[in-house]
Amino acid sequence: MRYSCAQICRVFGVALLAVAGVADAEGEPAIRLLPQHPVARTGQSFLVDCVISWEGDAAKYAVFPAEPVEDDFPGWRGARVVSVVSRQTAEHFEVVQTLAAEPVEPGAFAFPEFSVKVAIAGDTALPPGLANTEDTFALRPEPLTVTVLPEPPVWPYVAGAAAGLALICGAAGWWWLRERRAAKVTPQPSALESAQGMFHEARRHRLDGRYYECYQVLTRLAERLSDAPGAAELAARMRVRTQDAGYRGVRPDEDQLEGDFRDVERLIRHREEEEAS
Repeated sequence: MRYSCAQICRVFGVALLAVAGVADAEGEPAIRLLPQHPVARTGQSFLVDCVISWEGDAAKYAVFPAEPVEDDFPGWRGARVVSVVSRQTAEHFEVVQTLAAEPVEPGAFAFPEFSVKVAIAGDTALPPGLANTEDTFALRPEPLTVTVLPEPPVWPYVAGAAAGLALICGAAGWWWLRERRAAKVTPQPSALESAQGMFHEARRHRLDGRYYECYQVLTRLAERLSDAPGAAELAARMRVRTQDAGYRGVRPDEDQLEGDFRDVERLIRHREEEEAS
């Protein structure tokens, strides 16, 4: 990719390095590599910050994007620049270009070598020992050796997921067994106890003036006690009373209610006598 001098100055600029010793007192640019992690792993991009810094006038130099010196590097692939930032503090400046490459095998390898071209923007002599080509020169950092480790195995994650799943299944199974045992241990009410409970429920509806609900309960109660003498006829009469109270708006008088409750209670006493005998 080609860059004009103005674009380079605006985009990549110049910036401060806040660490002492990276640029000398004469303001000449210095370069160094700072790995973002102590070791690399195969299959994962390894990031290194390439820091170009100097002291003095920020507009003295313009920094170009770093470029790989070669196309192929032993142990690496995909060498490239992924980001550029500039910072300034007082009379110190730095440009940080983040370099990336992916290691292909474990071992110790020199990180891919990059070259950074710097243009002299002002009337400044070149640093000693640097070749001048139309007011530009190249900076190369000291070689960086990186330890590359194998990619972490997948089985610990699979084992962890399996253990978590087993724990969840075990907890669900334990809860299911507990509920099943509780259901077996909890005694179910007998038919007589159930009938007595329904009879008290009908009385509550009667006291609350809810006659439709009251006769609904009495009807179910008479049907449940169908083996008692006269239960079928009483259940039929209760169904009629339910229709009258619910759909015809008929309010039963106290004598009728008392008689119906006595008849249902007679069925319950018959069931009590049967269970007692």
